[in-house]
Amino acid sequence: MSWIWYSSHLGDVPGGIEECLQIEWCKTRARAHRWCEECKLLKAEMDRVKCTLKHNANLWLSHAKSAAEGTALNNTDEGAGAYAKCQAAIRTLIRLSFEEKWQYVGQWLELSEIGETSVGNKDVLATG
Repeated sequence: MSWIWYSSHLGDVPGGIEECLQIEWCKTRARAHRWCEECKLLKAEMDRVKCTLKHNANLWLSHAKSAAEGTALNNTDEGAGAYAKCQAAIRTLIRLSFEEKWQYVGQWLELSEIGETSVGNKDVLATG
């Protein structure tokens, strides 16, 4: 528990002020918990985006392979294969671009985990 719940009345200050402080403390703590949850969701969403892009690139590569194994009678196989390879390359480049842009997000999320420990730890809240 935070010190705010154990503090005695604030002297000549009306009791409503103390209640307002306690309410603000609760709202701030709730915001901190929501932020920690958002950080967890961000990491999961980033992982899903990278996984999806990798899967889509592999899917397009399999389309290209299927087109390459097609019969010579179908004149569209070569074009379909080239298109599929292009789409696979696009997905791969997007994924690599995201990985480059997100390279430091893991470190930032580690900082949020330190904050989450502080938010969830009763002893830390009681002292600070």
